[in-house]
Amino acid sequence: MAQAEEIPIPRQPRTVRKFRNVCGRVVNDERVQVFIIFLIIVNAVMMGAATFDFVTDDPEVSDVFEAVDMVFLVIFTIELALQFIYHLWRLFIDGWLLFDFIIIMMSWVFSDVQIIRSFRIFRALRLITRIEVMKNLVSALLSVVPKMLAITMLLLLIFYIFAVMFTSLFKELYDDGFLDFDYFGTIWDSLFTCYQFMTLDDWNPIAREVMVELSWAWFPMIAFIIISGFIVINLVIAVLCDAVSALHDDPEEGDGGEFLDEIWEEEDNITNLDGMLAGDPSHDTSRDGHDDYRRDRKLVRRASHESLQGLKDDPVKSAVSKINDERNLLKRRVDVVENQIEELTRLQSRTMQTLHFLISHVQEANER
Repeated sequence: MAQAEEIPIPRQPRTVRKFRNVCGRVVNDERVQVFIIFLIIVNAVMMGAATFDFVTDDPEVSDVFEAVDMVFLVIFTIELALQFIYHLWRLFIDGWLLFDFIIIMMSWVFSDVQIIRSFRIFRALRLITRIEVMKNLVSALLSVVPKMLAITMLLLLIFYIFAVMFTSLFKELYDDGFLDFDYFGTIWDSLFTCYQFMTLDDWNPIAREVMVELSWAWFPMIAFIIISGFIVINLVIAVLCDAVSALHDDPEEGDGGEFLDEIWEEEDNITNLDGMLAGDPSHDTSRDGHDDYRRDRKLVRRASHESLQGLKDDPVKSAVSKINDERNLLKRRVDVVENQIEELTRLQSRTMQTLHFLISHVQEANER
């Protein structure tokens, strides 16, 4: 009897998935992350201390500092490697992990370039990716970049209009000896003077020098200061305050705290389904196993609910929890969809194999 040719379907072995999950649990453990934060702070302090004379003037002490810095870099590289094993290609679509990757790789690539090595202190920026309050504050600020660009374009337009106006009106004052410096000789000089007006940095002596010859000169200068220094800058402050106030919204109760648990559950369910379809009774999950899982899941949800209730009193922690929950929920949904697509592909393959078998069996029966 003819056998249908088996169509191989690529899939990670269960041992590989278990190893990745173990790496993820280890590297994302709260105690490990606290330890990494401590190392980043110590490393930043040591790089600051390395600029003092007692280090730079003593080659032995300098060598010790270099060796300790290399140890820190190796530890950070191991942590990044564990993150890569766990996330694989998703590491490069996570902005914070990609930031860590760039910082660590630059530390290795430019380790022998003396000028570039001075930028090693930028490793301290990795604290932003480790401290949730700082990370979510930066995320909120980045979310208003489009609005900030619009305000910047408006400010540049205002600068250009008034720079052209000031150059046209006051260009000859320096040549006539009424100004000590050529503040308005070219449009570039006028732009710099406008920036000085906007920052209110010693602007009144310039205005008074011009008003000696042109008494009405205060009007366009005051108008520019009001528009740029008060209205536009306050728009920037308002946008930033709006972004920060978004951090004070109450978090929605979600599945963020059960992200890894549900992914592992989905993988185990797929594995058990494979075994049952293949006729292997060893993969059949018992009722007691289901009961244990349901009990553990209830405990996890209860702990997550209690933690969220505790966070409601702290608006910053609430905002951190909300953003983290949304990110984890999105990751969980993506992984579940991938697993479901993979399972549907396997089921389709088995269906085709069954159809091939039935067709060949019917053909043999007809021939007889």
